[in-house]
Amino acid sequence: MMSRLLFFFVFLYTVTTLTSTTSGATSCRTSCGSIQINYPFGIDKGCGASQFQGMLNCTSTDLDFFTPSGAYRVRSIDYDENTMVVFDPLMSTCSILQPHHDFKLSDIQNAIIRPSYDTVFALFNCSNDSPVKNRFKSLCFEAAGHSCDDLYSACPSLTIFNTLPGNNTASLANSTVRATPYCCFTSYDTVRVMNMNILDCSHYTTVIDDGKMRGVTPVDWSYGIELSYSVPEIGCDRCQKSGGTCGFDAETNIFLCQCPVSNDVSPRDCGGGASDKGGCNSSKANYATLLLAMLVLPFFIFVFLYTVTTLTSTTLGATSCRTSCGNIQINYPFGIDKGCGASQFQGMLNCTSTDLDFFTPSGAYRVRSIDYDENTMVVFDPFMSTCSILQPHHDFKLSDIQNAIIRPSYDTVFALFNCSSDSPVQNRYKSLCFEAAGHSCDELYSACTSFGIFNTTSGNSTVRATPYCCFTSYDTVRVMSMSILDCSHYTTVIDDGTMRGVAPVDWSYGIELSYSVPEIGCDLCRKSGGTCGFDADTEIFLCQCSDNTSPRDCGGVSDKGGCNSRSTNYAMLLLGMLVSFTCAIS
Repeated sequence: MMSRLLFFFVFLYTVTTLTSTTSGATSCRTSCGSIQINYPFGIDKGCGASQFQGMLNCTSTDLDFFTPSGAYRVRSIDYDENTMVVFDPLMSTCSILQPHHDFKLSDIQNAIIRPSYDTVFALFNCSNDSPVKNRFKSLCFEAAGHSCDDLYSACPSLTIFNTLPGNNTASLANSTVRATPYCCFTSYDTVRVMNMNILDCSHYTTVIDDGKMRGVTPVDWSYGIELSYSVPEIGCDRCQKSGGTCGFDAETNIFLCQCPVSNDVSPRDCGGGASDKGGCNSSKANYATLLLAMLVLPFFIFVFLYTVTTLTSTTLGATSCRTSCGNIQINYPFGIDKGCGASQFQGMLNCTSTDLDFFTPSGAYRVRSIDYDENTMVVFDPFMSTCSILQPHHDFKLSDIQNAIIRPSYDTVFALFNCSSDSPVQNRYKSLCFEAAGHSCDELYSACTSFGIFNTTSGNSTVRATPYCCFTSYDTVRVMSMSILDCSHYTTVIDDGTMRGVAPVDWSYGIELSYSVPEIGCDLCRKSGGTCGFDADTEIFLCQCSDNTSPRDCGGVSDKGGCNSRSTNYAMLLLGMLVSFTCAIS
C-alpha cells in the first residue's frame, strides 16, 4: 500500500510540474561538460544571479571557479544541498607536496559562497611560533576521530616531515620516537583571517569530511573544497514557475526573467498565473496541486512530530546573546550583541529598549517583523512618502555586502512619483515599470491624499494631467538614484497577496527584505545545544556552548549525523517507524 501511494505521489508531482510550467530554449547554457548549470550560477553574459557573475568559466569540457587566489576546477554542484565541490590544483595532497600557497575569496564571495563546515583545512610544518600552536590553539580539532599528525605517517608526500629526534644516523638507529612539526586541522575561517605567512605553516591541504572519513586511511580521503552558497530570493522562483530563465541585465545588473515563448524579457515573470503569491487570489488555481497537498498531509504531520521531538531532545544552555528585542525574536543569522549571529550581518541591527532598527548607508529603518521560515524581514522607511504623508526627496541604499545577502524581495514594489518626461523609466527603461496585482501606479494620485497635489487638470479640461508614475523593483532604484530617475518621491508597498481589489489606502506600506547566508556549521552547532556566533576580533565562526566556545560544535553531533554520530536519536527513529506503519495500514 505504501509503495503504491509513493508511486502515485511521484507520478502526480511530475505531471503537475510538467503541465504547470512552460519550457523553451533561452540564451543561457544549462551545462558545462557533465556539470548542470542552474540558477544562481551562469556561464553566459547576463545569466544566473548577478552576485555570481564572473565567478565561473566554461571551457569545452571543464568548469572553473575563480577567486582572487586563482582558478579552481569544479567537480560537482548539488542544487538541493546548495554546495559546490572544487579542487585546488596548487594545494598539497596525500600524494604530492606543493609549494607555499594561499586560498583567498573576495569580500562578496565570503558573504555568499564559502567553504562549508565539512571542509577541513590541514596545516603542515607549522613553526613553534605559529598562532595555531599558541594563542589560537583552540581553533585546531580532530576530524572524524583522526589527528592531523596521522597524515605525516600515512601520506607519501608528507614523509619528508616524519623525522626522528636529531635527524641523524645515530638517532635513527637508537630512537623510535618521531619528531614531526606541528600540524593542525582547522576551518576555513582560520586561513581567511590569517594567511599562510602569518600562520607560519609551509603547506596545506583540504579534506571533505562527508561522513566517510572515520576509520579510513588518509590516502583514501576525499581531497577538495566543498563550498556552501546562498542567494536571497528576489523573484527567480516565480520566474521559473512561469516558464522563464532567471538572469540580469549585463549593463545594470537589474534582475530579468528571460521568457522563451514571447522571446522577451521581464523584470518580474513571464505570466501564466505566477502572481499574487500563488494563493487564493492567484489568477489561475492549480487544483492538481491542491489534491497533491491533501495526499501528502501525513508527511506534514510527520515533520511536525519530528520538530517537536528534536526540540525536546536538544540540550540548551545560557549564552551571552540576547534572543529578543521588544516583541521581535532574534535568531541566527542575526544578532544584536557583540559576536552573536553571522559575522556578515554584524552592525546591521541595533536594539533600543523596545525597538529594533536595521542600518544601511541611507539610514535606520524600523524592523516590524522577521520570518525565519521564509527568510524575510519587514522594515519601514520613516523618510519615504506614503498614502497619507508626502516626504522630501530621499534615496534607499544598501552596501555591497547587503546587496549580496539581504535585499528587497520580489514582493516589495517601489512606486516612483512625479517623474519628468525625461525620466529613464519613461524612455529607455520604460520596460522596468509594471502593474502590481492589477493596479496601475496612477491610481495612487487620485486615491492618496498625500499625492493629490500632483492630481491636476489641464486648462479648462476635466481630464486629469498627472506626471509619470512607475511601479518597479528595487533593482531600478539600486542602479539609478532618485536624481537620475528624475522622480521627486517614492513609496514602497508589500504585495503580500492581498493587494488585488484593495484601495491604496489599505495597502501594506514597507520594505520586505529577503536574506540568506551560506551554511558553514550553525545547524550542527544548534543541534548540539550551542548558539552560533563569531569571534569579535577575527570574525572566526564560533559555537557558544554552556561552558565554553568551540570552532565546531558543543559535542554530540558529528559525521553528518549518520551511523557514526556520537549520539543516535533512538526516539526519533522509533517515531519514524510508527508514523510509517500508520501510513501503510491506513
